[in-house]
Amino acid sequence: MWWESAPPFILIGLALAGMGHLQGWVHQGFYGKPKAVCIDSYDRKLAKRDARIMQEIRQRQEAQTGGKKGFFS
Repeated sequence: MWWESAPPFILIGLALAGMGHLQGWVHQGFYGKPKAVCIDSYDRKLAKRDARIMQEIRQRQEAQTGGKKGFFS
């Protein structure tokens, strides 16, 4: 009967889907952010630019506050 062949197909499908999801979960657990997919050179250049801008902002804030980061420091 047809229902006798359903459990193996379900198990195979879950195993295939689980491999992909497990890889993403491990990546997110290890790096703390979702896995980056479809990243090209333009996206990498934008990320590098954003990191440089954030570093410049931090340096300006440190220069204005004298290196103090919070209320009590």
